[in-house]
Amino acid sequence: MEKLIYAVWSADGTAEEAFVDSVHEALEGAPVQHLTVNVSDTTVAAGATLRQQNSGPLPAAIVSFWLPSAQHRGPWEANLATIGTRIAGFVVSESTPLTAGIDAGGRAEGFFQVAMLQKPPRLTRAQWLHHWLDQHTQVAIDTQSTFYYAQN
Repeated sequence: MEKLIYAVWSADGTAEEAFVDSVHEALEGAPVQHLTVNVSDTTVAAGATLRQQNSGPLPAAIVSFWLPSAQHRGPWEANLATIGTRIAGFVVSESTPLTAGIDAGGRAEGFFQVAMLQKPPRLTRAQWLHHWLDQHTQVAIDTQSTFYYAQN
C-alpha cells in the first residue's frame, strides 16, 4: 500500500459543496483506502480568517488516500485533474505520532491544519528533519489541543 496526497486548486480558490461532491465523485469506484478530503467550504467558512499562507493561492482541497500501488494512480489522478484548475500529487510515507479522535465516514470536529513545509536555507536537511520530527512534534501535540498528528 502507498499513500498519495493531492492538493487541488479550484477556479476561484474556494471549495463550495459542488466542488466537494466532485472530489468524492472523482474517486468513486477507486480501490482507495482511508480517503480523507480536507476542504475549507461553507460549513467552516467562519474560520476562514484563521488560514495562514506565505504563498498562494491556497488549494481548495487536500485529498489523501492509500492505493495498492502508486503505479496505478493514473485514472484517479486524471479524475482529480478534471475538477480543479491545478493539482499537485505526492507519494509519501506516513508517520502518525498521535491518532486519537478520528471517526471514519464523516466530518471531524475541530481544526485541521495542513502545513507544506520548506527547509530553510540556513539548515541542512538533517538539521531540518531533526527540528521537525524530534522537536516540533511534541511541542505541537502539547500546545495545540491536537487529537491527530500525521507527518508525511
